[in-house]
Amino acid sequence: MRKLRDAIKQPLVEERGSMVPLVTALITMAVLVILPMVWNTGAIRAIRRQSQNSSDAAAHAGAEAVARQLNNMSRDWWGCIPPETPQTIVGRYLGTVVTPIAAGQVGYGSAASFASQNRGSLISYAQHLHPMGPDGVHAKMVDGVVIPPIHVNLRASSPVRGALELAIYDVNGTPLYSGATGEAYLDRVRTWTTPCPYNPTKAIARHYQFTWKVRLVRTGW
Repeated sequence: MRKLRDAIKQPLVEERGSMVPLVTALITMAVLVILPMVWNTGAIRAIRRQSQNSSDAAAHAGAEAVARQLNNMSRDWWGCIPPETPQTIVGRYLGTVVTPIAAGQVGYGSAASFASQNRGSLISYAQHLHPMGPDGVHAKMVDGVVIPPIHVNLRASSPVRGALELAIYDVNGTPLYSGATGEAYLDRVRTWTTPCPYNPTKAIARHYQFTWKVRLVRTGW
């Protein structure tokens, strides 16, 4: 019986011994395939976050440049009453200061610079008046005139870089895109009056100081 048992046991031992190299090889191959996939996924997520940070910083910087120019041109805006009225003075400010700045590209340089500092590149940029009613969160009604905010919309990209991605997935340099919207909005208005310099005995000059601030209103599009 002992001889019979040894005869049966011997092939099983040999079979287990021959399976060890095969199992080791399979585990090694699995590690070589799975580990780069995990690494690659983590790297791409990190680059995507970096790209979004680049867009957020660029949109905020663009809006800051817009607000800075508005504040420089809004320290003492005035008109004489009569012949003007408070509504016409504020309307003139909207038409000659706010609207032209909104239609320009004053924030582009700052936005591009901040995107570059965050290892991204700007691929589209636009700024415009964002229409909303007087009950809008960041629109203000001043003497019956609605002053809407200015939005800065942009998209940026950050390329995937790294030997691992290049060697295994061949995506080196593939861009990851992100977008963000910054906003310059009218925060407060200060008013005062003085005698009109053109007709000090019969008219008053109504002065306005408009102060603009910025915020990030949309991210990740």
